[in-house]
Amino acid sequence: MSQPPLRIAHVINLKSWGGAELVLLRLLADGNHQAFEHLVVSLSVPGPELDRFASAGIETWALGFRSPVTTPWHLLRLRRRLGEFAPHVVQTWMYHADLLGGLAAQAPVCWNIRRTTPGDSVKRATGLTAGLCARLSHRLPTRIVCCGQAAQRHHAALGYAADRMVVIPNGFDTHLWRPDPALRKEVRRELGVGDDVLLVGLMARYMPVKNHALFLQAASLVARVRDDVQFVCCGRDVGPAHGAFAAAVAAAGLTDRVHALGHRGDLPRLNAALDVACSSSLQEGFPNVVGEAMACGVPCVVTDVGDSALLVGDTGKVVPPADTAAFASALATLLALSVKERAGLGERARARIEEHFSLPVMIDSYQDLWATVSAAARRETNR
Repeated sequence: MSQPPLRIAHVINLKSWGGAELVLLRLLADGNHQAFEHLVVSLSVPGPELDRFASAGIETWALGFRSPVTTPWHLLRLRRRLGEFAPHVVQTWMYHADLLGGLAAQAPVCWNIRRTTPGDSVKRATGLTAGLCARLSHRLPTRIVCCGQAAQRHHAALGYAADRMVVIPNGFDTHLWRPDPALRKEVRRELGVGDDVLLVGLMARYMPVKNHALFLQAASLVARVRDDVQFVCCGRDVGPAHGAFAAAVAAAGLTDRVHALGHRGDLPRLNAALDVACSSSLQEGFPNVVGEAMACGVPCVVTDVGDSALLVGDTGKVVPPADTAAFASALATLLALSVKERAGLGERARARIEEHFSLPVMIDSYQDLWATVSAAARRETNR
């Protein structure tokens, strides 16, 4: 006789769409629907982000949190809604949800840390919440999931309960993110780029921590000695209509060499057209854009922050953060390889993702965690 599904409630602050939100959607949409039943609770008001989960057939509910003044009332509402769902495990996502979900839950709680360190946030409230979570981590959560080893190390140093931490890296859908010669040709036609041109990409929102300045400075050094290289940049606030980014491109002397595409929803297509992908960040947790490029068979140049080096392994180049000369040298080295040599690196990059960082590996890890935590709670109840 089959067992009823385990009920897992997920608490997350769905105010925008990013890496954590995408990981959660893929985790639930592609997981075992017979063994697990899910509820996604958004701390914020209803919006398109929550609608994505509903469209995937997942039960959703919005808490409608607007002001810290109403925290006690919202905690009671959250506690009541979780009680109605009666989860076997409550999985929370990021600091604010970790705190509120941990306080409201009446079932075992698994927290989820998505940053290497809370210090990369511009919001003081986020840092204060993370500090409070560190103190409560020895009591509230049964397990603390970290998206990478760097996040685990840094949060343990902040006072988080190290003995409760487990690392579950993000998983990548290698059916979606894959090499595709037809897409490569298609995108290059759209950009007006010939087959003999080498394309270098940076997929990142324009903000200080992503350090576009380093990328553009390194690109400028490469462009001085290679007239067969062009650069593709996309992300929020990255486009010809965005003055700050356009000015940075012009200052680097790259106006006619950079394709500034803005925010795009077709990143698998764009990655398939690249010869080299880059991450120039000053801080990262577990950089999805690096794994996505690798899954598309694209070798990467990355700064040694977060788990970037762990992801790349020996399939690309890792350089110190904020070192323009090292970044430019690494980029030049990959571009100097023959087509066959660069393709070989790309094949190894994809194989690394398939073996260690695939979507099925991530899903199995989370489902095993929930089953283990639930079983332990049942044994404790029956003692």
